[in-house]
Amino acid sequence: MFVPSSVYAASLGAASRRVEQATAPVSVAAPRVLAHAPAEKKIAMYSRDFYLACGLGGVLACGLTHTAVTPLDVVKCNMQTAPKVYTGIAQGFSKTIGDAGVRGLFRGWVPTALGYSAQGACKFGFYEFFKKYYSDLAGPEYAARYQNLIYVAGSASAEFIADVALCPFEAVKVKVQTVPGFARGMADGLPKFVAEQGAGGLFKGLVPLWGRQIPYTIMKFAAFENVVQALYKYAVPKPKSECTKTEQLGVSFAAGYIAGVLCAVVSHPADNLVSKLNSTKGMTVGQIVNEMGWVALFTRGLPLRIVMIGTLTGLQWGIYDAFKVFVGFPTTGATPEPEKNDSEDDVPLASRIQVKPAPPAPPVAARPRNPAAARATLDDPVALPTVRKPPALAKKPVVDSDSEEDVPLAQRKTQLVSSSAGTAAKKAAKKTPSQDGSKPTKRPSSLASLPESTPKKRVKKEADEAAGGDIKWKTLRHSGVLFPPEYEPHGVKLLYDGVPVTLTPEQEEVASFYAVMLETDYMQKETFKRNFWEGFREVLGPKHPVKCLDKCDFRPMYEWHMAQRELKRNATKEEKAAAKAAREAQEAPYKVAYIDGRPEAVGNFRVEPPGLFRGRGEHPRMGRIKRRIYPRDITLNLGPGEPVPQHPYSGQDWAEVRQDPSVTWLAYWHDPINPKEFKYVFLAATSTWKAESDVAKYEKARRLATLIDGIRAAYTRGWSAPSARERQMTTALYFIDRLALRAGHEKDEDEADTVGCCTLKVENVACQPPSSVRFDFLGKDSIRYENVVEVDPAVYRNVKLFCVQDAKGGSKRPGDQLFDSFEAQDLNVRLKQLMDGLSVKVFRTYNASIVLDRLLARGEGAGGEEDPPGAQDVGVPPAEGDSVDAKKAYYDRANKEVAVLCNHQRAVPRGHEGQMDKINDKIKALEDELAEIRADLRLANEGKCAEDGRKLNAEVLQGKLQRKKLQIEKAKVNAKVKEDLKTVALGTSKINYLDPRITVAWCKRNEVPLEKVFNRSLYQKFQWAMDVEPDFRF
Repeated sequence: MFVPSSVYAASLGAASRRVEQATAPVSVAAPRVLAHAPAEKKIAMYSRDFYLACGLGGVLACGLTHTAVTPLDVVKCNMQTAPKVYTGIAQGFSKTIGDAGVRGLFRGWVPTALGYSAQGACKFGFYEFFKKYYSDLAGPEYAARYQNLIYVAGSASAEFIADVALCPFEAVKVKVQTVPGFARGMADGLPKFVAEQGAGGLFKGLVPLWGRQIPYTIMKFAAFENVVQALYKYAVPKPKSECTKTEQLGVSFAAGYIAGVLCAVVSHPADNLVSKLNSTKGMTVGQIVNEMGWVALFTRGLPLRIVMIGTLTGLQWGIYDAFKVFVGFPTTGATPEPEKNDSEDDVPLASRIQVKPAPPAPPVAARPRNPAAARATLDDPVALPTVRKPPALAKKPVVDSDSEEDVPLAQRKTQLVSSSAGTAAKKAAKKTPSQDGSKPTKRPSSLASLPESTPKKRVKKEADEAAGGDIKWKTLRHSGVLFPPEYEPHGVKLLYDGVPVTLTPEQEEVASFYAVMLETDYMQKETFKRNFWEGFREVLGPKHPVKCLDKCDFRPMYEWHMAQRELKRNATKEEKAAAKAAREAQEAPYKVAYIDGRPEAVGNFRVEPPGLFRGRGEHPRMGRIKRRIYPRDITLNLGPGEPVPQHPYSGQDWAEVRQDPSVTWLAYWHDPINPKEFKYVFLAATSTWKAESDVAKYEKARRLATLIDGIRAAYTRGWSAPSARERQMTTALYFIDRLALRAGHEKDEDEADTVGCCTLKVENVACQPPSSVRFDFLGKDSIRYENVVEVDPAVYRNVKLFCVQDAKGGSKRPGDQLFDSFEAQDLNVRLKQLMDGLSVKVFRTYNASIVLDRLLARGEGAGGEEDPPGAQDVGVPPAEGDSVDAKKAYYDRANKEVAVLCNHQRAVPRGHEGQMDKINDKIKALEDELAEIRADLRLANEGKCAEDGRKLNAEVLQGKLQRKKLQIEKAKVNAKVKEDLKTVALGTSKINYLDPRITVAWCKRNEVPLEKVFNRSLYQKFQWAMDVEPDFRF
């Protein structure tokens, strides 16, 4: 008989044998529900003695508490049975004392003590029994999934028996308490009651008693279990395992009191019926309901009963858990985490090694802290100590973006293929990784053979020392950054409740941020408006008359700004040219940096102007004020002896000027919205450094193509591994491989609640028989990911189990992590042991590139390859004689399938419908022209003139006809492509995930001009790929 992991945390072995030592337990399956193995295991779990001990605890809990509240019970029963005499709580106490003295308040305490002691023994003892019995009956998976049903069934069954024990005592108690002079107590009351109503009369109230007590007990146990979990999760500032016994007993009392209030409400109508039946001879339930009325049935005596039952239930749980602690059991509910063991037997060897830090690098002038660590990404390499060669401790950077443009080259851990990017690309195109003659590194046969890393907290994004130590440059000179112009006040007043309000320049600037967005969709987003108001209120100050955003009218400011835009739009051609020339002259010094004397284009040299943060999707920070960035906020990186760039702010210095040749950033500053993030200035995407990095990135993905079969075989074996952690990790890897999901990382409370594979929640997936999994979550940039995927049956079974049971055997709720035993960093550690440099991002690059390569190669004689995902949606490959536009349309459809795979979606552009209307009108006009040409051609073939007398040349008209047909065909193709691509962003995958050599080679094979596929910036970015041979395959 197994121990139900969904409700008990005792290990399997502890459930079936006695343990002599009185040592603290180490739970194997430790969900945060119900009791687990006792701290001092002198009593075997689930044995007869165990249930007897629980029963004894129930005797103390129920017998003592019900006896203690006898005065409350006496007044309550009299209020229920004689409401005209006992009109209120205070009056009821006064009358009872006046009629019978203080002793009158304790009438019936003996049957109360005996009856509720018997009931408590059955209630708690049988609850523990039935809870385990039903768990065994359901099996571990269903017991975890339907945990609350186990609570309900176990408590209802226990109370059914307990009420049989309570009913005779309850009948005598009510009669003694509500009928003056009937009897003094149990000794004389029981014989009188039997003589009056017979032995069967003792059980006359059994059915109503069940009606009162069973709902009460269900609520008492189920609510208590859930409230305890909630208190430890949300209210108690530390885990249960770190709480003292006194603190744990305090939680038990609080949870019991809350549960008791709920119990009183659900069981009160039946309590009224029981009291009336036992005090009035011969009345039926229907008669009582008619006499009392439904409102009185639910409310008469309820406030007093809430006080009584709340206190009663809180004390019961407190006493019961105190008794459990006394005999060596832990308190009930919210099982603590397993206590740490001093033994290292279960710790991976790699984790036990004391790694010595590497000797410090030679000092560099003003050795900087590397802010690139603040851009840490979970997809970047994570160092794992090994037995053979412990590496130097180094903090690894993490980057949130899929693009590596913002990541210093020193931290990408990519091996530069060649000092000449173009030459390297040419060589790589002609020689696949498997042909380089090197012996492949021996890899583990399964993921299970790899050491498990200790789960880590998410790395806080802080500037830190450079992860690498390579020298990237000898000399570095640049002109710093270009600041936006200072704000110039316009003097247009804000209206507050219809009255113009004077604002300072700073206040006016912030108000203008909001005004220019009046006609946008952000005005419908409460988060945006709330965040703006919080920031605007701080700028206004506490004494400002503007106190409410709803009374503010920004329309005058909005209209002024719109008028200014219109003036700029209506400027003459000469004025626009002069403005453009002035702007280019201002930007020119910032556009170039000199690396070892070599000019390189700088990428994002502009400092973003202040404004309101918009974010994507439902970002929780939308509407926050982005403050202005000044030189005092910015750190520069320059070569030794180079002049420090000037800036327009007198009296300010740069935050710091560093000289670090091991990094490639030129400047950085804290993100004004998220101070944990940093904004960087890097070289442009066309720089040599970026080109070398791109080549290395795509060659790494090509190398994965040669190892993918072995890796897939390894993670397939892991689906049935004994370790729950291994099953979770290999299942996640399956999704990352097959669905190109991002890794994901933990989120702070004020970050957008986006999800990746490793941070999927139970509520984000749904199993659909026989073997499909439905995904629904917000991906990067708050883009929704919806997909139904047919998966391997073993994966389906795993996901189904992970939705209801955690790695320790505990139950899960919808908001819990699907993969709760590891984080993205741990998965990347495993991947790097399967292939050097392998990460989740490499999988995305591989899958995106291989899908595009195979889709484009269809119909080109690439036999033996199975169709990749999306092959049916792409359609028939272009034939040799097809137009360039038809070939380009096929390429776009293939690109679309990659974008869908990578979830590169977008909202439909606001002007899409208007653009489509124009295109359709154009097609109609072309078709009308075609009809006219055909009519003229018929006349020409008949030797006739046109209706207006024009002479018609059949040969000329035939040429016009063909050209017009081509125009129409091109317009229709473009219209279809535009409609098909309205919700996908093709550029993201082109820039970051698709090996450009695939596209260049396809264009060469199909005689498609490259500018049809690559815009100017991509053409410049991927110059290194232009020499690839036409027969290149990824």
